[in-house]
Amino acid sequence: MTALPSGQYLIRQRKSDERQVPKFRSDMTAPEVAAMLETAFRVRGGAVDFRTLGLQPRQFLGYPGFQFDFEHLDNDELWRKGRAVGAVVEGRLYLILFDATRSHYYGNALPDFEVMANNARIRSS
Repeated sequence: MTALPSGQYLIRQRKSDERQVPKFRSDMTAPEVAAMLETAFRVRGGAVDFRTLGLQPRQFLGYPGFQFDFEHLDNDELWRKGRAVGAVVEGRLYLILFDATRSHYYGNALPDFEVMANNARIRSS
């Protein structure tokens, strides 16, 4: 997610959809952003079970941010594990998210994700 402005949705959705993912607000706390991500996984991703494994402060893009670790079970009965690293910078949400099957791919690919998260930068215009 690159520079999502306040008042915008994380995902596309129709106003007529019964269940909605809330809009991002620039004053959201890390727990509120985590809850928004959980709602996205439940509403759009089809998660039937979602568990928060951790939420902690973390630098991202050189700014104070957060790390959100989670796992979820989807309709296909396959457990997945994920990590989101993000920060709100000048009122905009910057986020990198990794989600993979818990049994094999998550542990194998997490080091590559960490390299990307640790080296991410905002391009100056």
